[in-house]
Amino acid sequence: MLRLDGSGPLYQQVYRTVRDEILNERLAPGEKVPSTRALASYLKVSRNTAVMAFEQLLAEGYIETRPGAAGSVVASFLQQNGATGSASNAQFREDAKPRLSDVGRRGLEAARRRRVQWQLRPARLPYDFRLGRPAFADVPHALWCRLLGRRARRACLDDLEYGPPEGREELRKALADRLGRSRGVETTPDQIVIVNGSQQALDLIARVLLNSGDSFLIEEPHYSGALSAFMTVGAKPVLARVDEEGMRIPTLVARHRSPRLVYVTPSHQFPTGVVMPLA
Repeated sequence: MLRLDGSGPLYQQVYRTVRDEILNERLAPGEKVPSTRALASYLKVSRNTAVMAFEQLLAEGYIETRPGAAGSVVASFLQQNGATGSASNAQFREDAKPRLSDVGRRGLEAARRRRVQWQLRPARLPYDFRLGRPAFADVPHALWCRLLGRRARRACLDDLEYGPPEGREELRKALADRLGRSRGVETTPDQIVIVNGSQQALDLIARVLLNSGDSFLIEEPHYSGALSAFMTVGAKPVLARVDEEGMRIPTLVARHRSPRLVYVTPSHQFPTGVVMPLA
């Protein structure tokens, strides 16, 4: 008896229902599959829903069409390759637990440790101390829209092509100039990489500078996203207490071997806001 499981979109439910019939050999290889009209009528769904389910079954190779034959049949290769019988083949079992890589497992453990929740539309609060929300009210929105529209009107087909992985050269040149004038940073466009945000930057830093087992110093308290990125690659944190002058480095260096990396926010420590003195 065919029955939908009630989980997810209707066409996915129909797809899983027919697929399970095939994998459990209630529909044998080469056997004709009920038409989309008949299946839709039996399951009380629209025919379009049944058609979408059949398209997915066809795309994944569970069913096939034959020249001159009316309708679809169960794919014959399933019998040849012993792919039916989900109870004996773990790769087709819904309850088969995926095994994460070491990096994936450490990333999951780090995410659980952070206990971070994200809300796209948070409730209105008198004071919002949550992380990562820019001061939207300070953005010159109208000017930004005009500049964006002006640039979009000048776009050509070449702009649809993939750009260089380090980011558009025009943007990197503009940033190099801006950093030199506003921050006193002497750099060139070749030394700048455009990322989607600080978290992607931390992930790249972790992967190119840290090996599993390396130690790194990080402020306590600290930005938990940095801790997660470094621990995910297998590095071991050494927590450095923060006082009114920032991270207390000398005390830690005396007690630990030289760390591979030090993560520090000297200009405006996060989250305390203290400034590390020049000395």
